[in-house]
Parts: sequence; C-alpha cells; structure tokens
Amino acid sequence: MNKDSKTWSLGLYGAHRKVKWTKWIAKKVDSLKNQIAVPLETLQILAGADIKATLSDMRQSLPSETGASVLKMLSDSGLKVSSSSVGPWVLMPYTRNLAYILREKPFDQLKVLLNIHDSPASANQNKRAALWGLGGTGKTQIAIHYAYWLLVQEPKTSIFWVHASSEARFQESFDQIGKMLGVPGLEDPSQDSKLLVRKKLMTVAVGPWLMIVDNADDNDLMYSGPNLARYLPTCSHGRIVATTRDREIAISMATIRGAIEIPKMEPNECEQLVNIMLSTTDFDEKDKEDAKRLGQILDYLPLAISQAAAYIEVKSLDIHTYLQIYEQKKIEMLSTKFESPGREDSEVPNAVVATWKLSLESIQGKDPRAVDMLSLMAFYDRQGIPGTLLQEGIGDLSTFVEPRSILINFSLIKCNKKADTYEIHRLVHMVIRSWVHEQGQSKEDNIAKHALKIVNSAFPEDILDKWVDCVPLVPHGRAVLQYKSTFLSSDQALERASLLHKMAKYLLEAGEFSAARDMEEEAMNLRTAQCGTNHPATLACMRNLALIYQRQGRNDEAERLLVQDAETMIRLFGWEEKETLASLAQLAQLCLATNRPYAASRLFSKVIHAPSAGGRQSKMDPRRRFRILLDLATSYASEGRLRAAEESILKVMEELETTHRISDFESIRAMVDLAGVYAAQDKWDVAENLWTSATLSNQLSSVAHPLAFHAMSCLGRAYSLNNRLKEGEDLQVKVLLWSKATFGSVHVETQRAAKDLAQTYYRSGQETLARNLELEILKAGAETFKDIPVGLERRSFERLVLPLGHHRILRSLMACDLELLKKASSGLLSRDSIIVLLHGPPGSGKTTTAYASAEFSKKPIVPLLWGNIGLPIREIKDNLEFYARLSRNHKCILFLDNGDALVSFKSKGNPYLSQINSSKFAKLW
Repeated sequence: MNKDSKTWSLGLYGAHRKVKWTKWIAKKVDSLKNQIAVPLETLQILAGADIKATLSDMRQSLPSETGASVLKMLSDSGLKVSSSSVGPWVLMPYTRNLAYILREKPFDQLKVLLNIHDSPASANQNKRAALWGLGGTGKTQIAIHYAYWLLVQEPKTSIFWVHASSEARFQESFDQIGKMLGVPGLEDPSQDSKLLVRKKLMTVAVGPWLMIVDNADDNDLMYSGPNLARYLPTCSHGRIVATTRDREIAISMATIRGAIEIPKMEPNECEQLVNIMLSTTDFDEKDKEDAKRLGQILDYLPLAISQAAAYIEVKSLDIHTYLQIYEQKKIEMLSTKFESPGREDSEVPNAVVATWKLSLESIQGKDPRAVDMLSLMAFYDRQGIPGTLLQEGIGDLSTFVEPRSILINFSLIKCNKKADTYEIHRLVHMVIRSWVHEQGQSKEDNIAKHALKIVNSAFPEDILDKWVDCVPLVPHGRAVLQYKSTFLSSDQALERASLLHKMAKYLLEAGEFSAARDMEEEAMNLRTAQCGTNHPATLACMRNLALIYQRQGRNDEAERLLVQDAETMIRLFGWEEKETLASLAQLAQLCLATNRPYAASRLFSKVIHAPSAGGRQSKMDPRRRFRILLDLATSYASEGRLRAAEESILKVMEELETTHRISDFESIRAMVDLAGVYAAQDKWDVAENLWTSATLSNQLSSVAHPLAFHAMSCLGRAYSLNNRLKEGEDLQVKVLLWSKATFGSVHVETQRAAKDLAQTYYRSGQETLARNLELEILKAGAETFKDIPVGLERRSFERLVLPLGHHRILRSLMACDLELLKKASSGLLSRDSIIVLLHGPPGSGKTTTAYASAEFSKKPIVPLLWGNIGLPIREIKDNLEFYARLSRNHKCILFLDNGDALVSFKSKGNPYLSQINSSKFAKLW
C-alpha cells in the first residue's frame, strides 16, 4: 500500500449488516470524492476490522465543510470510529444505538452540566456528571448518545471510554488510551501506567476531551482498595460522565449537583421504543393498546422493553401473544438473553434478571442486612411499605439506617420521607422473590414466616377504632398470606390464623364479603386443628363468620352459628365470661339487623345487666360496653322508644366525656346515632348539627372510615328530605365518589349512597341519572349476594326441596305476564306486582328459594334489609317508595327478609314501622 494513501477502517453495526452498510458507505463517500483535497488511491471498508487510519487524518485530509459532512454521516450511521496518532482521538467500543429514544430531561441536564462554554467562571472547572439509577434504565445508552452528539458538536474534542466494572477492565481501558496518546513508560513495571495516562490527559496539549466511566458500581473498587477514582483526571479542559447504580458513588464522583438520576421511561417514550424496535409505524388501535399494556407490565424499564421487543422480533410474534406468554413465564422471559446495542463489549449482562442479580451480589458484599431487608420486602406488597415493617425485620433504628440507605442508593427501593413508606420497582419485586426461591425451600419458608409474623404483630385487634392504622397494612397482609409454607409448626399456624382473622374483620367492614369469608374459614380451620372446636379463639372465628354470612344475606346460617357459639360459651365458661357476653351481643345485633328489635333489646339488656360476682365493670372492656349500650339505644329506637334511646345515648356520651375520649370511635358513633334519634322526632336542625360535627371530626375528615361515610350520607339525606336539593346532591355525589374510590361499588355504604343520590335526582327531575344509578345498585347487589348457595343454571331451582306442587306454582308466578293477567281479569286485578309469601322455620331454605326463583326467571333480585328501611317516618316512606319504583322500573324481585317482623311491629304498637302495613303504604307493594 502506498504510504501517501489513506486507509480507513470502519467498524460496522453488526456483521450481519456488512454488505448492506458497505455498499451504503461506499456510495456516500463516492459522492464526496470530487470535494476531497488529497488523492485517495485506496479506500478500504472492512466490517469489524482494526482501525488503521485516524479521525485526525480524516479531518486533515478533507476540507472543513466536507469533513464535517463525513463525520456527521458516520455518526448518524451508527459506526464506531477510533484512531491512533495525533489527536483528537476517539475510543468508543460501542456503535450508536439506532433504536435509541431520546430521554430529553436527563440528556438536557447532562448538556447543561458539561457545557464548558456556559460562563467565564466555569472555564477553570473540571466538569463531571454521574448518571445513576436502577440497572436497565438506560444509563449507558444516554452516555453513548451524548458521546456521538458531542462528536458532531465539537469535532476537536477527544472521546475516551473507560470500563469500570472491574480493576482489570479499568486497567485495559487506560492502557488503550495511553497507547493512543503515545504515553511513554507504559510497559515499565516500575511505573503506574494509570498515573502516567492521568498526567498526560491533564496536559493542555491533549486538547479538550470527554471520558465516560461506565459501570462504576463497586464503591470498594472506586474509593478503597484499588481506589480507581484517584486516576480520573482533574483539569479545566476535560469532562467526565460516569454511569453507576449506586447513588453514593454518583455523589462522590460528581457532587450532589452533578448526580443525575435516570428514571424509568415515560409512557410515550416507551411507545416510541416499541415502534422502532419492531420496525413498524402502522400500529392499529389494538396494537397501540397492547404496546401500552407491555409498557405497564414492564413498568417502563428500557432494558425490559428492549428484551421483550427482541423476543417478539426473533420469534415473529405480535405483542398480544407475547403478553399471554409473559403472564405464564414472567421470570423465564426476563431471563432471556438478547443482542443489545451498547452491551456488546460489556461484562454487564443484558437480561433483566441477570442484571439485578449482579446488584444483589454487590449489595451482599456491602451489607448482608440490606439483602435481608430486600428479601423481606419481596413478601410484602411492593408499594406503600411502612417503615415499621422494615425496621422490625432488621432491628433498632441505628441498625436500620445503613441497609436502608444502600437499597435507596442502588435505586432498588424508593422512600416517601413524609409518609415513611417505601416502594420497590414492580420487576425488581418479582425478581427478588424468584431469587429468594432459588436460595432453597427452607430459607424461603423462614423469610415468609418472618414477614407474616411482623405484619400480624403490627395489625390492630380493634379494627374500627384503629381503622387508620389498618388501612396501610391491608395490602401487605394480603401479600404475606398468599405464600403458604410447606410445613407450619403449631405456633406458625396460629400466627397465620391470627392475621387471617384480623384481615377478615377488616375486609368485612370494607365490603369485601367473599374474601372475608374465605379468610375467616381458613382461620377457623387452622384454630380448630390446633386448639379444638370449643377454644375461645376458634369460637371468635365462628362469630365473625356469622357476621359475614349476615352481611351476605345468609341470615339463617348466621343465626345457627351464633346460637351454637352462645350455647358453647355459656356451657363452658358461664355468663360472666366477657367472650360469652360478646357472643350474646352479636346474636342481639343479628336480631336487630333482621327486623327483630324486641328480641335484640332483651338480649342487649341481658348482656349489660348480667350478674357477676366481680361486677360488670371489672369484667367487660369499657369500649365494648359503650358499643353495646349504643346498640341497645338503636334497638329502642327501632321499637319506637325514642326517648329511651335518646337517654341511653346521652348517658354514653356523658361517660365518654369523663374518660376524655371524645375523639374515639364510640364518641363519633354516639353523635351519629343521637342525630338519627332526633331526626326520627323531626328535630332536623339538631340532627344536622350533630351529623356535621361527626363529619368534620378530625378523626374522620382525613381518613376513609366507614362511619365517616355513614355520617355524611345521613347529612346529605337530611338535606334532600328537607328540599335542600342542591346541597344534598353536592354532598351525596362527594360521598358516592369517595366510597367507590375507597371501598368499591359493592360496599353497603356505596349502595346506600347511590340510593340516596338517585332519590335526590328523582326529586330534582333528573330521571335519567336516577335510572342509571338504579342499574348500578342492581349490579352491585348481585355482586354482593352472589355467594348465596345457588348454582349458575336453572337446574338449581329444580334441585330445591319443596312440597309437592310448589315448584310448579313458583315457576308459574315467576313466568307470568302481569299486564296480560290484569287484562284477562277484567279489572279485578289492579296491583302492579305479585306478592309471594315464603314461610317456614329457620333453616328451611326460604332465602335459598327466593334467590333460586330469581335465577330461574332471569330477574334481578333486590334484598330489602332492615338497614335499607330507615327510622324516621319520612325516611321509611322515602325508602319504600324508592325500592317499589326500582322493582317496577327494572322488573326485578324485591326480597323482604324476615317479613313476619313487620307484623310484630304493628302488634306491639310501634308508631313508626307499623305504618308499613297501613293502607297508606299498601299501594307501594
């Protein structure tokens, strides 16, 4: 080869594109031949060959404008260029990533930090920036993009890439730089070659340069032991960009100002990346939705999205099919290796799982307690983890701070300092759980049991009074209970049963009846196996299960369990045992809920005045006593004994004041109940003031407590009943939205709020909105009572055990056309509905028959429970009108459970509920 000739060697983007790129570049360079000032006798384009010519040669051989054009062409093409003589020099092991999506915010921060022309004062400063963040967020890709951008913006700036993942790679990178710069003494074993290179880079003769220190993740490697950070030059003409997973290293290298956190992608950036990597721009709406879903499940992590796109491309799949496979094999899919631009010459793995396991190994070496904390978090829900749950697993505050800081610095967890809660990335959470599983069954069991024990210890016993404390613990209770150990000791089984019991009590109040029932049944089975059927802990599960059945409308089953529980408690422990009294009180509450206030008040009185040698005050918990007194007042009001109810509540409030517990649950409930009694006496002004006070209570205003919903619902209903329709509507809309957001559409308070708002809409002439709400109520009611023991086919009706001929009668009644029947009767039949009376002893299947009949006729069924009817005369009339209208509008079955109680109201002389049977209300039915 002629020595005057220039031989250029260009490393192409992948050998598989050699021919394509060779022809393209030859064509581009050929178009510039006439503008080249020196002769080119030989032009070689060799894919992947060693670079012989220098970037400096190219700039010296071409006119400035032509040279800039060629350089820009090479930079845009994704080629890697290096040189070995007079500067400027380029040492770039990676090609430009053609699928790179510009991360504008961090990239702009980087440009501002490294701009040596921004002010005269900055000219003497060494510019440094450190990109830090979770593995796979694209730190290296941003650094590569910045290097190629700078190559075009500042042609006289040299670029040096330094691998910092190990001491050997760091040494190798500095040796390459030294050879390019012609540093003497590199081969001399008595000399520290890295110090020689550092000294050379700090000389002005080298010119401006950018050094990228990639994967500086090991703090010991960088700042102790080898102390590689001391070899990084400090001079006014140099700039350094480091990439690291460790925030502490980032701050050490670039100060807090120069540390740039690289977050996950924005949704729009994710969509662009998927489009580019799949080489498509013609996504239809379904493809766009699938791409959006892909970003969501991978939590917008660039490496994970690139990995998924590579798999889709290689396997010739569509995104929807990938999502289906991913749901079945998450860890396996995230462990798949793939070709990733910017990682071809890296010791860092390109698979997501392998990347984070590398972080775990690094953390394990720093502080094993940090890995223990992360392992514990793998069994909690990934968001909103209270600091107390983590600290409890590690020790006191002093031992908690250091491992916590390590995890935050590695971006594996994030801290909400104001709320003292922690969050872990969705994919990290899943990978850590998989990593724990790989450690062996015994270790996994131990960590899971430890996590469950911590959550159970933190979860309060008194759910209603400690509602604020329960709410943030519930997701973590669900999470730890999902793991079922292969073996449970007696203590561990009881620990699990305890948390299940507490969770079931919370979910019951939150309206999640099915989940509550499943948890309580498991808790009862565990306690039965460990303690026996008659143990107080087992019976406590039985009582709560009965309450769940009651809320589901399975009153016969609930009563059977409560009677069994009460009989057992009396036989084993006697009347004076507090758990016996709790059992009787719950039986009384069931009587009250099923329209039997007289039976309820007798039982409540028996509990309050039960004989005891030691005195009731010393035996019964004061809070429980207050609640029973309030329940007794409710039963008095239901009987029409409003004065007795008022006196009972006032007595409770007086006692609460003397014990300085005004802000407690019992005090707020007393205000709400007393307001209801005043409303029943038409003292609406006093009632509204009490409901307002309860709503604005500090305890309830900022917390999603069921009692807050109830107080606000009562106030909105009062406004509506008194023709303050706008005020009532505004408050009821707020209550409904709040309740839906907090508890969902099936919660009893949500349904009550929807009913109240629908009534207000009817009063204000907004009939369409009212009917839409009625449909929501029907749907929610079906969901709430879906666990009534009937099947999903008409055969469940046929399987009912009924007297001969009753199937035929019910079938005919359910199937008849009322309008045709009225015409055929020539006016003799004037009602708009058919009334069917199902009667029989408890447990004979009346409720099941009602639901099976509705199922057979394919009609919605609306259970009209005691709580739906209300207390004041106007409210009773209002509610009955609503349910009658609902039944007519949507041709549904109105199921009035315990209808015989209404007759007893009349016979007992109740001045309120007896009116249900009066001629005034007969037309409603």
